[in-house]
Amino acid sequence: MNPSLTMKKSEKKKSSQEDRISDLSDELIHHIFSFLDMKDVVHTSILSNRWKTLWLSTPNLNFFLLLCHDCMDHTLDDGDLCDSCLKKKRNFKDFIDRVLLLRGNYRIDKFNLYCTDSDVDTARLHTWILSLLDRKVQQLILEVVIYYKTWELPHKLFTSNISVLKLCCEDFYNARARLPISICTAERIKILELNSVMFPDGIGYGGELILSCPVLETLKIARCDLSNIKVLTVSTPQLQRLKFVSLYTNRNKSCRVRTCTPNLKTIEVIIYTHELNSMLDYCLENLTSLASAQIGFYSYTDPNFIPRKYYPNLLVKILSGIHNVQSLKLLGRCLQLLTGFPKAFNKLSDIFSNLKCVMLEKPESPYDQAVVKLLFGEDVQWRIERGDAYFTSYQQS
Repeated sequence: MNPSLTMKKSEKKKSSQEDRISDLSDELIHHIFSFLDMKDVVHTSILSNRWKTLWLSTPNLNFFLLLCHDCMDHTLDDGDLCDSCLKKKRNFKDFIDRVLLLRGNYRIDKFNLYCTDSDVDTARLHTWILSLLDRKVQQLILEVVIYYKTWELPHKLFTSNISVLKLCCEDFYNARARLPISICTAERIKILELNSVMFPDGIGYGGELILSCPVLETLKIARCDLSNIKVLTVSTPQLQRLKFVSLYTNRNKSCRVRTCTPNLKTIEVIIYTHELNSMLDYCLENLTSLASAQIGFYSYTDPNFIPRKYYPNLLVKILSGIHNVQSLKLLGRCLQLLTGFPKAFNKLSDIFSNLKCVMLEKPESPYDQAVVKLLFGEDVQWRIERGDAYFTSYQQS
């Protein structure tokens, strides 16, 4: 046998057996850990003496409780869970307690909790949050289910050093995750996402609640009940990205959603008409820097979707508030609503002075091009890209 070939095979075998991962820096290993569930991170402690304590200092903590599909039914009691999911559920909370305890004073930059268990322990969750705040956590992401209870989020949450806060609290049977009044003036939060939470009550006779977070840059409010507020005002000077999705009120309550965001660059308003009533209104004002917008109307309760007069009026009002945009995307049934509302043709063609392109989620009919020309002007070019329909309006010099 050729000696050089034998040597190459030996070197290749030796190379394949080398532990290259352990040669990585702590910082790089921690970066890898940031994509893993903490159970998997802790399991790395058996690899060697170095790895035995490496997980303790990782600054990004992910805890995922994923029940099987059958056990995710929120009406199930513990006795109805399969053995595997029941064991996961019983060990999950204790595991988080142990991790937080054993870490000592190591810093925590990011805490991510995803729990599909319908019986989350809100008292223990409250304790975890306070412990994280004491350790100067920077990013907090919670996606949990609240069931048959009301949970008051801690006031300290919005007076802390947190810069990124994402809360998704799915609620069932009148359960509530309620925000404290300190949310209105949170001084350090730059990214705020709120899904299925309840805002504090509006203040005074006018019932207005003003969000005036001074450094907030991104705000998303989705599936939130605004029945306890008469006016929700977003007045944040540094806000650049804003998204409203499926906001609603009770049938006998009213709320107006207002904006005063002069530096806003993009806005998205998504309305599901089966949750909409004439008591919920949008008043988009002072959007002088707005460059792009997405507006969507969806309906899942009526397949024929017979437009009522209120829906087109609201859509035209929203579009009038974003008249500075250069790029506009219409989603869902927007074009159908406008087609059935002749007044829209007179209003929209005059107000969009900066508009350069209009995009539809998908072409509804061969007449869409003609409708868009009537709505936004004659200088319109039609083209299809990746299954979406785009319309480009060129400004005349």
